[in-house]
Amino acid sequence: MSRGLSDLARLDATAQLHAMATRRITAAQLLEASIAQADAAADLNAVVRRDLEQARQRALTIDERRLAGEPAEALGLLAGLPMTVKDTLDVDGMAASAGLKSMLGRAAGDAAAVGRVRTEGAVIWGKTNTPVMAGDAQTWNALYGTTNNPWDPARTPGGSSGGAAAALAAGITPLEIGSDVSGSLRIPASFCGVFAHKPTYGLVSQRGHVPPTPGTAAEPDLRVIGPMARSARDLRLLLSIMAQAPMPGRAAAVALPDLKVGLWLDEPVFALDGEVAVVIEAFAAALAGAGAAVTRMKSPVDAKALLDTFAVLLLSATGDGGGNTWLRGPAKLARSLGAGRLSWAGVLLAQTARHREWMAANETRAQMELALRKTFARYDVIVAPAAPVAAFPHDHRAGGRRTLRGSDGRTMAYGALMDWSALASACGLPATVVPAGRTPSGLPVGVQVIGPRGGDSKTLAGVSVKTIFTPRGLCSSPTDLCAGIIVFNTDRKTLQRIAANMQRVLVLDPNAGAAKLAGELMKEMGARQVAWATRTGQALEVVQDFEPHLILTELTGPDLDGLDFTRQLRRSLFSARKAPVIVITAEATAASILGARNAGMHEFLRKPYTAGDLYRRVENVILKPRPWIDAKMYVGPDRRRFNSGEFDGARKRRSDASEPADVAQAG
Repeated sequence: MSRGLSDLARLDATAQLHAMATRRITAAQLLEASIAQADAAADLNAVVRRDLEQARQRALTIDERRLAGEPAEALGLLAGLPMTVKDTLDVDGMAASAGLKSMLGRAAGDAAAVGRVRTEGAVIWGKTNTPVMAGDAQTWNALYGTTNNPWDPARTPGGSSGGAAAALAAGITPLEIGSDVSGSLRIPASFCGVFAHKPTYGLVSQRGHVPPTPGTAAEPDLRVIGPMARSARDLRLLLSIMAQAPMPGRAAAVALPDLKVGLWLDEPVFALDGEVAVVIEAFAAALAGAGAAVTRMKSPVDAKALLDTFAVLLLSATGDGGGNTWLRGPAKLARSLGAGRLSWAGVLLAQTARHREWMAANETRAQMELALRKTFARYDVIVAPAAPVAAFPHDHRAGGRRTLRGSDGRTMAYGALMDWSALASACGLPATVVPAGRTPSGLPVGVQVIGPRGGDSKTLAGVSVKTIFTPRGLCSSPTDLCAGIIVFNTDRKTLQRIAANMQRVLVLDPNAGAAKLAGELMKEMGARQVAWATRTGQALEVVQDFEPHLILTELTGPDLDGLDFTRQLRRSLFSARKAPVIVITAEATAASILGARNAGMHEFLRKPYTAGDLYRRVENVILKPRPWIDAKMYVGPDRRRFNSGEFDGARKRRSDASEPADVAQAG
């Protein structure tokens, strides 16, 4: 597979769909690129089942329909997009195994959610791994083995949607359908640095999900089916397709100064590692710096009562303790003597709850839902940890022997993984997980943005006005994967000015795939036209005809010398000789920076970079002065002409200048 196809496979779904619609790639080529990505990342063991014959035929059919001129509306919103599905959802030809050999060979059609995406043209080619009956926060089973985390194969990707999260992070699939009852979407998203959305309970049909037993008509309490993706915009797109209620696939940007955020970190009853807390604090500070009103808050409900109530609701719905009812007496005695909620006694009593006990828990839940109405009258959303720790090493011991270890060596109960998931799960609230940053050891950390019941659009749009997944292809290794970036655009006038000065952008890179990826990011920021070049001579020819407003270039490479190109450009008679140049390179030395400036380049950006880094450089080039131009160290041959103002170009200040947009980064 060519590097260009590999790079395209790592884009988010929206960008891949655009590439197909503009005939840059066919559905068949994109499918093969996704399969090749899975083969290259076979050590992750994320995709465990395939139906390639049917997928290839479907992709070819969609290509033929598109070539014949069939309108996009008829092809579907996901026409030709290759994707995988968690192996707890039935897919025609690949009935859900839920990690059990006994489930294989069943005849089953598409689950309700799967059928909706297939109707919109998606090409479903594989199933991703899950723990047995989706019953663990790690992903492994005897049937398919263990799934590893792309950031560190010695660690778990989380569960139960761990295979889905790993496949997204590794660039294997742009979209996934997962499920969540106590964090099964949210924990893996946090551990793998991707995006996930736990919908309001009942928004997406559960039909065709295992568990419960195949053919069950009633939908279990707590469980939801939800989207996973590489960007927030893709979450919304997929949710709009799966939702049983009308929901637009796109939403207007939310002005952050109008957003009221409750930051929920201070909860003594819940476990939280210090390194995770620091990342989320920084995320909240970025929100506040971008204009949002961020206020620290205490738990919106009694935390201990929440966990006790959630245990009864969860274990009575998912557990099978019917054969142990004779132990209820000893269990009650053990509880009265101090046995905890997660002890054998606490678990057994919750699993074997009498109907009146469930009714009592349900009433407590209803009272909490009433209290939450007051909370959401004060805050638009609540920002809280998605998990108490970052991804931890694989631990397949019996459940009662497992523990979590914090960065400070402190031991936490394994069941504490569900603490921060309990509120949204018990009360049926929507919660969107976005990457917030990384721990000092480089592991991703996610936050969940919780909203009021039915407020799915609010959690998807309320925090991330513009969310862009930075593809793995721009980074040097899987552990350098740039999980996500949130760019907060609070000043539309500033955006319009930036866009006006970069209508045409030229990207120079010896790697055509990397050049195209950078161009895609520029289009996200408002560029109307993007041209690419891989050689110095070719670049100068393109400049003459294309007349770019902004140029991005690699410093050096085969047949490309960014320094020489810029020098020739500055001395030329081309109208584009005044265009700002941003150099993007992994050669991050003082000499290279000085050389770039002496050649007449305006900004220096080191690889790997995120969309937010690039946005800031573009903003600086266009709206802010050049502090280095007058420095004594600037001794380049064009110094006099630069200092004269001849090359101010698009960066020249205007009298109607507005304050530059605030930019905050997560990931």
